[in-house]
Amino acid sequence: MRTETERFDCTSKTFEFKFPMLTRQDEYVLQIPVDIPYQGSALELAQRILSSFQLPAYVEKDLENALSKFIECETINYYDDEAEKAIEEASKPSYDIEDVIKLVRSLTRRTQLSSAIDAARKTEKCSPLSFTSWCTLPPWRPFCKWSTRMRTTWPL
Repeated sequence: MRTETERFDCTSKTFEFKFPMLTRQDEYVLQIPVDIPYQGSALELAQRILSSFQLPAYVEKDLENALSKFIECETINYYDDEAEKAIEEASKPSYDIEDVIKLVRSLTRRTQLSSAIDAARKTEKCSPLSFTSWCTLPPWRPFCKWSTRMRTTWPL
């Protein structure tokens, strides 16, 4: 159940109600914006409309019936549209093929790099200290030999 502070998505539809005037031949047209889905009571809204626009009492039942039908139909249409949007979003893949390619490339590089490091450590051609210092060089100085003192003072 939603709390008072939660915001929900809604659309505004125009409710149009026509009723005849007793003193004239023309019809009175009433247009009111209604938030769909409407969270309140349709009967209460009809009473508010009657009192706000000072409508005659003989249109009360017609207004209540028309407003209830309008809110019910528009709410059903609203939820149908939302369900269609959700189905379309679920049927579309949520990933881009380019992103998948980039991810596979980076994972492959990491795997190859870790395999190369393990293989180099096993060959014993270089000591662990010299191999570690060579691997931790900044990319702009790849072939510089660092002493232990310089390596500890350099921020990596």
